[in-house]
Amino acid sequence: MLDSTAFDLLTKEYRLILATEPEEFDAVKSLRKEVLLSKYRNFATIEDEEQFAWDKSDEQSFIFLIQHQQTQRYVGTIRVFYINCKTPIQTLPMEHYTHIQRDPSLLPVCEISRFALSRGLPLHSKRSALWVRTHLSLLLMIGTRITAQIYPLKMIYAIMEQTLARLLRRQHAYFEQIGESVNYYGECTPFAIEPEKLLKDTQATEVLSRYYLQKFIYETNTINRYLSSSPYLSVAQLQLNRYMPQQRDNYQCDHSVDQ
Repeated sequence: MLDSTAFDLLTKEYRLILATEPEEFDAVKSLRKEVLLSKYRNFATIEDEEQFAWDKSDEQSFIFLIQHQQTQRYVGTIRVFYINCKTPIQTLPMEHYTHIQRDPSLLPVCEISRFALSRGLPLHSKRSALWVRTHLSLLLMIGTRITAQIYPLKMIYAIMEQTLARLLRRQHAYFEQIGESVNYYGECTPFAIEPEKLLKDTQATEVLSRYYLQKFIYETNTINRYLSSSPYLSVAQLQLNRYMPQQRDNYQCDHSVDQ
């Protein structure tokens, strides 16, 4: 369970957003250019920066942002690309670079990618920059957890550096390596995890997940706005009824544990 300082950081100082508005999509593009473009240029020539910052895969994705509430600055983003029977793209991005064997009839599935966290984060009054970055990484992964909670996925895939995989393990997200490392803007490795295992292993973050589920479903109407602009998903495909509104007082964090 998150201690009170971490919970306040991730709900009061920063907030998680499911991107649905043009301003938010522009923020996603800017963060990808700031964080990923400069990094990936060390490994490959990127001829079309705009195509790199936003492509067709984004049109069938849940895209999450982190915003610093005091400054209104966007500081992090992650993409949860999904495939179902309606989506025009039926191949995971990582399948273009790896030799993984995936059953194409096993749907829906998703791939998490475009994980980006800004380098210049505001200083925290009590905690180190490393502590803040670690917890903001956790908040980005909450976006993946929320997707697994409301969408009955069969499998979650990712291609990532081993350093990110180790960070996720520290957050109890135990992805399994499913193939050899490849040169994908640097050395990256394909991983996968069953949604049920992810939810079980990360049960300690359930309070934070439900906090944002209530925000997205009931308080800000974000899910409805997302669905209204998505031709590939409907409310009937999502499991929203199980997340009924709760009183804010039900969201308790552990004041005795300092993580």
